[in-house]
Amino acid sequence: KKDFSELPVLMTKVAEQELIQLDRRVLECNVMYLPQLGYFVRNSFLPIYKGIKCLCTGRPGILNLEITAKLYYKSNYTKELDRLLGDTQSEICDHESGIMHSLQNTILQHVSVLLKALNFAAEIDCFISISSFSKDNNLVFPRFVNDKIIKKKKKQNNQ
Repeated sequence: KKDFSELPVLMTKVAEQELIQLDRRVLECNVMYLPQLGYFVRNSFLPIYKGIKCLCTGRPGILNLEITAKLYYKSNYTKELDRLLGDTQSEICDHESGIMHSLQNTILQHVSVLLKALNFAAEIDCFISISSFSKDNNLVFPRFVNDKIIKKKKKQNNQ
């Protein structure tokens, strides 16, 4: 994630280096990241370059895409970013998914203990609620029994 958070600064530096090497008529240059495809240079498309080479001076790219008057292509710098960083976003997602899957498996291994603890906490919550209500309304303190049926004796009505 550290590499991913530093990407904007690194991509800006690469774009500045690319702009130095481009034809003077190219006024803007960006480096973009496309998931699963990697890093690309993006700049204004000049019709004189159509279908031949990238806007780099004499350097052919691996993949050239012309979309809405913008040209996307791989340069030596973006190839290096691909090699060094790879598909960072996908790697982060894969790693986080692996952590969540491991956590899920651990929880499932101990589900019976967790359910017992949950039931115990629910019983305690019920006892505290009954006791609190009894105390607040000056009722007799409940007597706890092991039976699953609650029998009321000497009940008091505050009406």
